[in-house]
Amino acid sequence: GGGYDADGPSSALVSDGRAAVSGAYLRLSSIDTYEILALTKTHLLHVQLPIDFSAETESRVFSSPLQHISNVRSTNSGGLSILVRGDWDPIDIDALRFPVSELRNFFDTLHQAVLSAGGTDHTTPPPGGFSNEGG
Repeated sequence: GGGYDADGPSSALVSDGRAAVSGAYLRLSSIDTYEILALTKTHLLHVQLPIDFSAETESRVFSSPLQHISNVRSTNSGGLSILVRGDWDPIDIDALRFPVSELRNFFDTLHQAVLSAGGTDHTTPPPGGFSNEGG
């Protein structure tokens, strides 16, 4: 490796945000279609597409290796907050902008993927103090 951390999270402007998530096996699009969360085998992608009436024409794509995600939690409003290691703002997903069942499915799948990748240092134990591992 060099001085450049190619394996860490990154944020970039791309001309086609939808192409960035073409390799993902799970996608979650906001109801207004301007925001996409996507999961690949190794990364979480967060894409913000340019809004029609804004001056911007490029999409912002945030990409993080799953093992760099330090916490995935649901918020009081039923949304999602994804914390990334390092100097990155949390990815906050507003429940009102996403289909509820899809959001829940994405949360469960992401949570499992992060655990499998060795990402989260799961500081909050499940209710009851026991862990139900397996099946």
